[in-house]
Amino acid sequence: MIRRRFYKYLLNKYLDDCKTILDVGSGVGVFYDQAIVKGKNVTGIEIEDSYIRDNIIKKDFFELENKFDGIFLSQFIEHHDSYKVMEKVEKLCLKKVIIIAPKPTFSFWNNPEHKRPHTAKSLSRLMQLYGLKTIWKSNLGFFSSCICIGEKK
Repeated sequence: MIRRRFYKYLLNKYLDDCKTILDVGSGVGVFYDQAIVKGKNVTGIEIEDSYIRDNIIKKDFFELENKFDGIFLSQFIEHHDSYKVMEKVEKLCLKKVIIIAPKPTFSFWNNPEHKRPHTAKSLSRLMQLYGLKTIWKSNLGFFSSCICIGEKK
């Protein structure tokens, strides 16, 4: 599966120096499982009961207090106020952040839960506002998404 291989690549290239990782909106746990295989101390959070297992717990991101070396948010930021998400990321992140968000397409607006689309550039600018230096940003055609990876300055 391409997603599994891509997440393994992200863990090896960008989160290798992160011992503790927060997987926000874990879903079925594809990233979570890859982080476990890599030997990371990973905590997954999810609000859907059907996804709760192992160390994927039912928890609201905005209620978290623990700090993590790395934070992974995939298909999450577009459901919330981007500035509030980044305020929380700034408080919880010790080293690196990976954000993956759907590209702004017509179908983006078919989901009534979506609040704002992003581009790789808009995510990079958002990270800069919250003290993160962009180390990689790109469009991900195979996910119909974009990615931005930042690190604490």
